[in-house]
Amino acid sequence: ELEERMDQNERIKDHMGITMNSGSVYVDGEEEMLTIVSPVDIGKFKEFMSLHERGHSTQLELPSDGVLISEKLSMNANVSIGDTLEITEGDGLKREVKVSGIVENYIGHYMYMSPAYYKQIFHIRPLTTAFIAKMVEPGSAAEDDLGKAMMEEEAIISISFYSGIAQNFAETISSLSIVVVVLVIAAGLLAFVVLYNLTNVNVSERLREIATIKVLGFYDLEVAEYVYRENIVLTMI
Repeated sequence: ELEERMDQNERIKDHMGITMNSGSVYVDGEEEMLTIVSPVDIGKFKEFMSLHERGHSTQLELPSDGVLISEKLSMNANVSIGDTLEITEGDGLKREVKVSGIVENYIGHYMYMSPAYYKQIFHIRPLTTAFIAKMVEPGSAAEDDLGKAMMEEEAIISISFYSGIAQNFAETISSLSIVVVVLVIAAGLLAFVVLYNLTNVNVSERLREIATIKVLGFYDLEVAEYVYRENIVLTMI
């Protein structure tokens, strides 16, 4: 019934059902949450999700004997293509899956698998627990209207928009960037103060030495090289 009403919604251009469950993996003794996604229609899934490696535009096929995982998850769990990964699904049981590909993703940990492999791993037929949809005219106003309308449906628990997720992520990164800039400036000032003091101490302790080499006929440039050579090396280090 919900799918029929989505077909009639003028704001929704296209949609498809997916199985979306939560799971977790343990990395260095700490639990990290992941989202397990299995589409109802593998062919149509390409129109909604672009699963590809970072730096490549070629879309990866959902394997029949393995899963695709997001890049950060593979880094944290220290697994690569061909390895097995132990996951814990919502029922609390642990299962091992084969990693067949690593895809680009920057927000959250995701695992994508075909319906056949989902049934093989979890021993149940994947059921539609969520819908992914394209809007006719994306935009904050249209998203607000669609969100309010869809949340009136009893079958819908929550709704999220990728634009909102991306915007929140960008705002978080921008605030972190300010902190990074402040830290870099503070570190630069600290380095300047330290090197300035080292140079002052170096010169003040070697005044007689500098006077002696001047008397011996050293030119100004040679004296400067003699004094600053150690500081240049320290600065480079």
